[in-house]
Amino acid sequence: MRPSNTKAELDAIQEKYKDNDIEMYRAYEEFEKTHIPRTPLSVLIDHIDHAVKVAGVDHVGLGSDFDGGISLPEGLADTSELANITYELLKRGYSDADVRKILGENTLRVMRECEVVAARLQREQPVPKRVKYEGR
Repeated sequence: MRPSNTKAELDAIQEKYKDNDIEMYRAYEEFEKTHIPRTPLSVLIDHIDHAVKVAGVDHVGLGSDFDGGISLPEGLADTSELANITYELLKRGYSDADVRKILGENTLRVMRECEVVAARLQREQPVPKRVKYEGR
């Protein structure tokens, strides 16, 4: 990493690519690679610990942009490194069952519950037929 006038450099990127969002994204991504240190994976695990302490393990789940996006923690560059979260949670004493909840079972449970509620609501109050508007 090299020292820089971060705000001025980011402003210059925004000005240079103001009419091209894709190139602006690429320029920001490159800027982050060379200017901003990646967060250690332990910080993500600390956040998970905190959420479990506050809400309980049955109410914590992960979502992500694990497609190689920018600003991902060290040790979590893409989905191939997802097992690092499992490893770190197990190292901190989480049970296999709790790790499975955090990594997806809680999310799936909530989605199933949402489907049940949606079906009930549709039975109780059917969605009105769509009206076509002229010009659409």
